[in-house]
Amino acid sequence: MAIRKANSITQLEIKEKTGLPQQSICRIEKGTAQKQSPTLRSLLKYVDAIGCELTIVKWFG
Repeated sequence: MAIRKANSITQLEIKEKTGLPQQSICRIEKGTAQKQSPTLRSLLKYVDAIGCELTIVKWFG
């Protein structure tokens, strides 16, 4: 959310760019998607819409 706001992008603009429901966008931003985690496709759409890149790293810990 901080990056979206820093880039002056609204949730409505993300909705229009991605086709994601606003409720999904809100859940992604708040991190409350525990019961309904976003799909990787939805997360990638969101990340792309805010102008970022997602990197997945395998971690052995």
